[in-house]
Amino acid sequence: MVADAPQHVAGLNRWLAIGLAGLVVLVPALAPSPASASVANPAYSGSCPQRFVLLLDQSESMQPQQDDMHQAAEDLVDALRGTTNLVGVIGFATDARQEAEMTDVSDEADRKLVKDRIDGLGILTDEEGGTNWEAGLAMAASLDPDVVVLVTDGQPSVHGVPADLTSRPEDPLNITAAVDASDRLKQAGARVVGVGLGLDEIAGGQANLIAVTGPALGDDYYTTGVHDLLPALYDVASKSCAVPVSALPAPQRDGLPIVPLAVGTAAALSAIIVAGLLLARRRNGGPVPQSYPRPKTVLADPSIRLDDIPPPQPSSTLASSEERPTVQPSSDRTAEKSPGAPERPLRPTRRIKISPPPPRGRDHDAPRD
Repeated sequence: MVADAPQHVAGLNRWLAIGLAGLVVLVPALAPSPASASVANPAYSGSCPQRFVLLLDQSESMQPQQDDMHQAAEDLVDALRGTTNLVGVIGFATDARQEAEMTDVSDEADRKLVKDRIDGLGILTDEEGGTNWEAGLAMAASLDPDVVVLVTDGQPSVHGVPADLTSRPEDPLNITAAVDASDRLKQAGARVVGVGLGLDEIAGGQANLIAVTGPALGDDYYTTGVHDLLPALYDVASKSCAVPVSALPAPQRDGLPIVPLAVGTAAALSAIIVAGLLLARRRNGGPVPQSYPRPKTVLADPSIRLDDIPPPQPSSTLASSEERPTVQPSSDRTAEKSPGAPERPLRPTRRIKISPPPPRGRDHDAPRD
């Protein structure tokens, strides 16, 4: 019996090795694999106007790149203003919220309203700061879109509409529920495009983005950083409307209004210069320009005819051209007087008698006694 023990041990080890090998094969097969899209992504229609829905991630992890995402999304709205494209905005985290209804972005006032709604999207935290792709995609379907643009930086960490707060980030239902919502959009004819911010650095992140969109990198989905987000979104607009990126309208970013500012500055400087000139003239005693009332315009009486107006009569106080004297310049006082000139009275002449000086001689020069 003792001699047979090694044989039993050897047989047991053999069966144990076979069992372990089976587990190595079965465990990967039983483990949940990344979900895959079951419905093909519809092709771009290649013409505009269209209906666009922007799905923007508001989860807590978006805090460092929130401003860049807002700016890129607003620039995309500007890029679509060339025709009467409609744009709606949905923000999502643990739940989804419609921030802007479908709006014609070719109208400047309406376009500004959509951009203001994007800029007002805040970051949600704690229980509200999860990532629920399913909720965002399901709400997008209610807007009957042609193109859905999903911008996110994280893995779906919750699912359900409303959100199932008992779900955990590693729950495979988080992605499978999102794929189901995306498939319903595709079946309705909408193209779903994903833009993942840094998802290529997260395990399984790119695979999950492919699952809700399609397999073509740079067409169905993009993986990029915040600094390359705008080119990716402009590429989506270019393919949607079948126009080159260079032909799309440029972004209209808020900043200093250069033209109104220049006009206002020039007007202010002109007013200051005019006021300075008037003040200097007043101090120097010069005349100050005054405004005078404009003369009233007298309208002609249509009942008066030209034949009814008598010709002008010469005035009796004015002499005719034949009666006007001819003035001949002369410096001589004895010149002839003009006819009709009044006589100037002559002054009486005083005669002054001048005695001659006494003669000078010897007798005259001798001294008198």
